[in-house]
Amino acid sequence: MVTAQRRGLLLAIFMGAGLHAPTAGAADLVRVDYPGFTLWLDCAQRGAVLARYQLALDTGNIDTKHGFRLDEDHRDCQQASTSTYRRPKDAGDKYDRGHIVPANHLDDDEEAYRASYFMTNVVPQHRKLNRKGGAWRKTEDLIECWREEGPLEIWIGVLWGTDEANDHFVRSHGIATPDAFVKLVYRPGLDGEEGKAIAWRLSNRFIPDETLMEESVAPGKVEKEIGRVLNLPGVDKTRKANPADWRDATNCDP
Repeated sequence: MVTAQRRGLLLAIFMGAGLHAPTAGAADLVRVDYPGFTLWLDCAQRGAVLARYQLALDTGNIDTKHGFRLDEDHRDCQQASTSTYRRPKDAGDKYDRGHIVPANHLDDDEEAYRASYFMTNVVPQHRKLNRKGGAWRKTEDLIECWREEGPLEIWIGVLWGTDEANDHFVRSHGIATPDAFVKLVYRPGLDGEEGKAIAWRLSNRFIPDETLMEESVAPGKVEKEIGRVLNLPGVDKTRKANPADWRDATNCDP
């Protein structure tokens, strides 16, 4: 299959660069290797705290609509319901069932695409942050374009925090609402070039897409937030990304 060949080539590229997926850093984290991506689940939190996946040139365009579903193998480590997040009447903000790893990035593989709809890969995410016009959605659109220029490795951290003001879905779903997210995109150095990384820390609120770069952070900040060291050859982890290294292009594959 084309997708299997692509996945093997991408794996070879990353393994050659020394990019090995880490083991879970805490005893209560459960690592789940789905087709196309990996999650680390905090069973006490009933949700994911970390995700990792790799991308190469996009050759797929699966647009089948799949319903959200529970992962029967990890019921004790995920929220209890697949239903939409219905906020209390006195709560102003609306929340989506937000993908951690987006389905659109996996649309060359039906199995991976379907796996992205497991509730283990879903958290309450501010609706305007998640949808068109929001900064989170823009990161997904940018990655869709950047993958056309070479292989990428993406890390996403879910920061649950301690703010209980937005925890509207504990009774209905058994899950708190994350306070923020971090995302890091790494491009390994090819043809003698140095590796490059760009990262953001986004609060779980509406952040307009045009202000995304204002939320840029150094890779070391992401490491601190997720509690593990990432192997990013060629990257100065103390410095924010140079915007000139990451073109501001979107709508490569809506």
